[in-house]
Amino acid sequence: MKCLTIVLAWFSLSTALDLIGSYQGTAEWYEFLVDESMPLGGDIIFYNQTNVIDILEQNGKFIRGKEYWLNSKSERVYVCDVFGIFSMISHSSGVWKVKIEEYFNKVDIEGSHEQMETLGRFDGTYDEKNLEFTLDYTGRTLSNQKFGAQHFTATRI
Repeated sequence: MKCLTIVLAWFSLSTALDLIGSYQGTAEWYEFLVDESMPLGGDIIFYNQTNVIDILEQNGKFIRGKEYWLNSKSERVYVCDVFGIFSMISHSSGVWKVKIEEYFNKVDIEGSHEQMETLGRFDGTYDEKNLEFTLDYTGRTLSNQKFGAQHFTATRI
């Protein structure tokens, strides 16, 4: 009976976290541009970019939302939809492990068929005390000629 109580307590702790909201921060973005004429097949470009993740739905440990970047006018530019899952790392420190996948739905020309396409994945942590994600991303961009990696820290706004 003790084991069941511990499991139930862990489950209720792990689902008590409310992540719904907007998170904004600076991403250190490294973009690999494919160029077969270069010795390593391309060039790496570094830049900082302000990103926003809106978590719009949470069902237990499962989250869904949208990702944006801010242009020079501080306007949101849609990137893709996101879904993910989180789990407790340390109850005493309030740190959670997070995996968030980027995706978008591709619709054919007639609009009759949808196909989900993934772009890449964020792996990292959520600090419950500071309301902050620390995420590392690897994946491709919407252009098939670019791949990227980024380190992204975002705080609830």
